Amino acid sequence: MISNLFQEIIYTATMPFVALYLTDMISVKFSGIFLTIAMIISMIFSFIGGHINDSNRKKNIIVYLQILMSIFLLLMGISLLHSSLLLFCSSYLFFTIAFGIQYPIMEAAIMDAITEHESYVYKLSYWITNVGVAIGSVVGAVFYGYKPHLLFTIGFIVYILVALAFIKWFTEIIVQRRTKKHNNILRDGISSYTDVLKDRRYMVLTIGFSLIIIGELSIYSYIAINLKQNFKDIYILFINIDGIRMYSIILLLNTIIVVFFTFKITKYIEKISTEKVLILGLSLYTVGYVGLSYFNTLIPIIIVIILATVGEIIYSPIYSTERYKIIPESKRGSYSALETFGFYCAEIVARLAIVLGVYLSSFNMSLLLLIILTVGSIMVYRSLTAKKSIN
Repeated sequence: MISNLFQEIIYTATMPFVALYLTDMISVKFSGIFLTIAMIISMIFSFIGGHINDSNRKKNIIVYLQILMSIFLLLMGISLLHSSLLLFCSSYLFFTIAFGIQYPIMEAAIMDAITEHESYVYKLSYWITNVGVAIGSVVGAVFYGYKPHLLFTIGFIVYILVALAFIKWFTEIIVQRRTKKHNNILRDGISSYTDVLKDRRYMVLTIGFSLIIIGELSIYSYIAINLKQNFKDIYILFINIDGIRMYSIILLLNTIIVVFFTFKITKYIEKISTEKVLILGLSLYTVGYVGLSYFNTLIPIIIVIILATVGEIIYSPIYSTERYKIIPESKRGSYSALETFGFYCAEIVARLAIVLGVYLSSFNMSLLLLIILTVGSIMVYRSLTAKKSIN
């Protein structure tokens, strides 16, 4: 999890800014098309990573992929230094492929290491991820305008150190492995995911989570653009707060609440039953993000982002903990890869919302988001609280 923190910092400091680098090099259109293709390729390779995880030991694979990603980061830095578009694009593409393979393996490795206190582990994991994103965002913004190639070089060093840390300290946990059904690798891989698709309870959970996460992802797409276009500017202490600055305030508030209040909030609700807490968290999350997509004045926006963040803090660790309990030990990679696929699909939908927002009013977009998040919340609640498989 500590290694994951450093990976998250570097990933957030570099990858979200790739669109800006590509735009500076060539054009917005090229940037959008290329990044969409890269995301689809990464999504495909995450299935390969999930299958590899269930059939092989993790340590060597993680180390090899870590070293490969570090090399591609270094090449991206070199390409920025020499303004080489071809080297930058190819290095980024190979980085996303390696990342797509490693992601489900890393998640399964954390699951394998859990022997007790899984609820606390996932609260800590949630907190660590958000701290990494917060630090990475600041570092990336600073380096974007000041020697960005240096940032990728630092990323190379950090990823190499993470690989060395895995070599020295990571202990391979012996777990039950999936039995191969076919000698043909392709057929066996398809068979492993067929088994996951037959798990109706998990499929309901995955689809529900994909719908829910659209709310959070829309903050980086539709909500950001809506604020830029429709937010009513105000002055506070002679400082003009426009849509872009309001967007920054939202992200800052979200980060502050998560970093400083996650454990206080989760401790406060410990004595309440899981079912009631899950309903509370999902309800606050839904109301918050729907409100965020609708309001365009300061005070209501601050109120709803607080509600959305608190709701996320409440439901997210519960979701991760209960999901961990229903995943078979021998198929953790395949299950994790399928959830990753759901996340990618949600990201695509969130981006398409930008186009849809051109044709629908703010009220209609908020209503649509309300329906999506409500259906997703019901599916997640049903799957996590069900005592047996859902038909």
